[in-house]
Amino acid sequence: MLTKGQGRPVVLLHGNGSLGEEILSALPPVEGVLWIAPDRPGYGRSDPLPEGCFDPLSQAVWLDLLLSELGIAR
Repeated sequence: MLTKGQGRPVVLLHGNGSLGEEILSALPPVEGVLWIAPDRPGYGRSDPLPEGCFDPLSQAVWLDLLLSELGIAR
């Protein structure tokens, strides 16, 4: 997971076949914003997922866990 800046967290999610790094590198620093760009499971530098874990529900569960770990409520 890559970050840029300091302040209120904004989580950026990449699409299929891309990386969080690609999104983050395209964004300028913004005062008061902490950009957070994780690699979704199975993409980029994240660990591979077991077969069948690329469905929308699995991705939503992963995102919920990530936000909880980061202390982001909304």
